[in-house]
Amino acid sequence: MIELLRKRRSIRVYEDRKIEPEKIEILKEALLRSPSSRNINPWEFIFVDDKELLIDSDHTILNYPS
Repeated sequence: MIELLRKRRSIRVYEDRKIEPEKIEILKEALLRSPSSRNINPWEFIFVDDKELLIDSDHTILNYPS
């Protein structure tokens, strides 16, 4: 685990291609199995594959008042 953390990096530029559905399913399973304090799972995950919707939501989030 420590080796994975040492190799971790942030991605700032993304490729213009969709993620394979099999990888999305693996990610969903990993998210659903993630532990949380007292097993309350206080998060929500939203998967967006519509590029225009993604761009619109990005603009909305960036312009949201703090």
